[in-house]
Amino acid sequence: MLNIEKLNNQFEIANQLRVVEGAGGFAMVEVNNKHATALISTYSGHVLAYQPKNEAEPLLFLSEQAEYTQGKAIRGGVPVCWPWFSDEGVPAHGFVRNQQWDIVSTLQLDDGTTKLVLAIEDNEHSESLWNHKFKLQLEITIGKSLTMTLTTFNLDKDDFTISQALHTYLAVADVNQIEVIGLDGFHYLDKLNGFDKSYQSGELHIDGELDRIYGSLENNIILNDPTWKRKIRISSPGSNTAVIWNPGAEKTASMADLGKDDYKQFICIEAANTACDKTTVPAGGSSCLTVDYAIEH
Repeated sequence: MLNIEKLNNQFEIANQLRVVEGAGGFAMVEVNNKHATALISTYSGHVLAYQPKNEAEPLLFLSEQAEYTQGKAIRGGVPVCWPWFSDEGVPAHGFVRNQQWDIVSTLQLDDGTTKLVLAIEDNEHSESLWNHKFKLQLEITIGKSLTMTLTTFNLDKDDFTISQALHTYLAVADVNQIEVIGLDGFHYLDKLNGFDKSYQSGELHIDGELDRIYGSLENNIILNDPTWKRKIRISSPGSNTAVIWNPGAEKTASMADLGKDDYKQFICIEAANTACDKTTVPAGGSSCLTVDYAIEH
């Protein structure tokens, strides 16, 4: 169990950031600054909640049935998928989303924005699955928008190749009423159809289970939610792929950590390096994946 008092002595920012004991006994970082509120779990390096002060609804969906148990992934928020995303023959979405991370630093910027840096390094568990030495760092910036930068440091003597994603669950009023703008004309691989390659025609609307990897992206993606009268602008320098996922009604019914109607309340739009966009990190080098989520009206 992490020492909450010791963590606060090191990292607390008065009237803005503190470490608390959260669900499952996990150490969690609460942020409440002039721009937004947020909650981050040090277990799994996981942003659980973010909501600008001037918004009535949260940016992120977090399941009320989420499990907060060592060795389990938390359903909702922004899970970190690394060093693989959808590779065959390995644990789904990598091994860092169910491990304890360390707080590296906290910082209050001049404009009232808060920065938090978490990190995890190779250990006995990681070596049993992936025999490379690394440091993985997640910088979370909580301001008018939510920005996350995932940096891979290769501490090995050889290059290694990774696939990765920030598996963001975006909260929506009704998934069947939204549209995803910015994908028209781009190709995608359809996981529900044997990874067949197709091309998007027009804006994307959700009418059932969806699991696609969009590639060769050049511009921002916009999630338009007419019910909540808002748009979420998703920008991701360093990533040319985006994963779009919703489990639909039937699959959700088989998932213990989701309510039967929860699929209506989110859409996953994930900044990723996967499929033909995997990243090779040179020995002694590093690579960054950044995504910014901004709510607009």
